[in-house]
Amino acid sequence: MKPPAFQFYVRDWLTDTELSACPPLVRGVWIDLLANMWVASNRGLLTGTVEQLSRMCRCSQEEMNETIDTIRVLKVARVTLCNGKVTVVNRRMRRDEVERKSNADRQKRYRHKHNAKGNVKSNGKITSYSASASASASANISFYRQFTDLWCLLWEEKYNVKYPWAKGKDGATAARLWEAVGQDLVKAKLLFSRYLENGDTFYQGHPLAMLGSASVLPKFLVKLSADTPGETAWDKLNQ
Repeated sequence: MKPPAFQFYVRDWLTDTELSACPPLVRGVWIDLLANMWVASNRGLLTGTVEQLSRMCRCSQEEMNETIDTIRVLKVARVTLCNGKVTVVNRRMRRDEVERKSNADRQKRYRHKHNAKGNVKSNGKITSYSASASASASANISFYRQFTDLWCLLWEEKYNVKYPWAKGKDGATAARLWEAVGQDLVKAKLLFSRYLENGDTFYQGHPLAMLGSASVLPKFLVKLSADTPGETAWDKLNQ
């Protein structure tokens, strides 16, 4: 069940430099955009034509155009234009939604794991092995999807463009990295974040396939190990 309300960070609203630079009209439309992003099926992201967005936010198309231009230039949100449609992303809301789903799925997997230890229910019926295996496989697929979504989200936040996912190459690399982090989303986030935040120009702009390549990953791990003497890179990833 989705939470019925989102957190309103009052201090951020009043002190955010980019938001404060927006005129009152833009700030008014922006709060309506946030509300619509909250109730959207893909929370934190809203896509539509200027006409559609203006109807959602109860403003004119001219006011919506001004809002889109302003929040894009001031980087209040991530805004992309493609084929006559506008996509607006609130980074914090998207990040919180990914973490919320991750926590919910982790709890679901935990309950499933512990319930599966005793396959006998109170009514005496036995849970079939095939049903249990199917549920476990579905949970793993769900976590893996969050893993790939996490990479795309962190990439988009850094470069302000949609990640150009290459199904074959990136898919094979993602599967290897998913195993490398022990199918742990927390470790995956740490690995991705440190890779993308690395200041070395060698890493900037490289896709996921480069992270998992034999020429890049060892160098990246060596850099992580060098940060704290006496620790290996994987020790740091496991912290």
